[in-house]
Amino acid sequence: MRRSRRLVISSFATVANYDYGFYWSFGQDGSVELEIKLTGLMSVSGIADGERPRHGRLVAPNVQAPTHQHYFAVRLDPAVDGPRNRLVEVHAETEPDEALNPYGNAVVAVETPISTESAGGRRVDAGRATHWRIESESAVNRFDEPTAYRLTVLNTAQLNVRPGSVVERKAPFVAQHLWASAFDPEQRFIAGEYPNQGELGDDGVHVWQRADRSLEHERLVLWPVLGVHHFPRPEQWPIMPVDRISLRLEPDGFFDRNPSLDVPPSSGAGHCAMPASDAPGCGDHGPRPDDQHGPL
Repeated sequence: MRRSRRLVISSFATVANYDYGFYWSFGQDGSVELEIKLTGLMSVSGIADGERPRHGRLVAPNVQAPTHQHYFAVRLDPAVDGPRNRLVEVHAETEPDEALNPYGNAVVAVETPISTESAGGRRVDAGRATHWRIESESAVNRFDEPTAYRLTVLNTAQLNVRPGSVVERKAPFVAQHLWASAFDPEQRFIAGEYPNQGELGDDGVHVWQRADRSLEHERLVLWPVLGVHHFPRPEQWPIMPVDRISLRLEPDGFFDRNPSLDVPPSSGAGHCAMPASDAPGCGDHGPRPDDQHGPL
C-alpha cells in the first residue's frame, strides 16, 4: 500500500461576481486532471411577496437568483509520444451476438477514428461511457498497440439556448463537448482572436473546421468544452460553496504496467500506533542520548 501524492498547480480568476479556480493535478500514475472550481456571489434581484421565479429560485425572502450556464474551453496540444497523433473515439455497446454473449452482460468497446476536421466536433454520451484516445503515430507498447492517452470530459452539460440567439452565434463552439483541429499557430483561441469585437460567429474553431484538414497522424489540437448548469439553491446564499467540473487525461497503453508501483512507502513519521509494552508511546520517542535515566 502506498499513499498517493499529486503536484497541483492552481490559479484563480475573478470575473464579475464569480471566482473561478483552475487546478491542474499531476498524479504519480501518469494522470493529469483539470478541475475547475466555481464560487463567488450569485447575481440576484428582488421579487415581490408571494411570487415564484420562473427562470430561477428563491434564495432568501424577496431575493431570486437566475438559473444560468457556465462554459469553459481548454486548448490541448497533446504530442503523445511524438508530435503527430491520431484521435479515436471510444464508446461502450452490448455484444449483439448471443453466441458470444450468452449471459447478456458482455460489452464491446466500439472505436471510431476521427480522420478529418469535418468529423472533429464530438459530444459526450455518458450513457455509453464516451471517451477519446490520443494515439502516437510512431511509438508502440509491448502489445504492439500505439501508445496513447485517454481524454475524458466529466459531468459536462449541453448548452440550452434558442437557435439563432446571440449567445449561440457569439459562442458557437459550445455546441460540442470536444473539437479536434489540425495545428495552426494562428489559431490560438477557440472563439477566434476578437470574439467581442468581431462579427458574431465569423471566427473560431467552427469556422476552421470547414477546411476539413486531415487529422490522421498530424499535429493535433484538441479543444474540450466543459459546461455547468447552475440551478441556484438557498444554501448558496449569500456566498456560494464551491461547485466543480473537470476533465481527465490518463495513460492508456502508454506504459507497460502501473507506473506508480515504485512509489516509496510512507515513513510513518507523524503517525501513532499502540506500542508494545516496552516501546515508547505516541509522542514519546524514548530517552535522549544524554539522559541516563530514561524518560520520566
